[in-house]
Amino acid sequence: MAKVVQGIRFEPEEIEMINEYAKFTGKTFSAVVRESTLEAIEDKIDADALKEAIRNDSSIYLTLDEVIKEVL
Repeated sequence: MAKVVQGIRFEPEEIEMINEYAKFTGKTFSAVVRESTLEAIEDKIDADALKEAIRNDSSIYLTLDEVIKEVL
């Protein structure tokens, strides 16, 4: 998939911080911003899924041995 250009505004000190981190990790500015953004979104999706799972918890818990017996 081809990458597209998208503009985003940063404060000068934010750019400096991102550039320093990029330099430290050997990545480009774009790679740091892209990876960090996607990771934050994935973390939020995971957290929301966990909250939903907790809300729908049946309170039925099985030991590993019990799960194996049910599967086999």
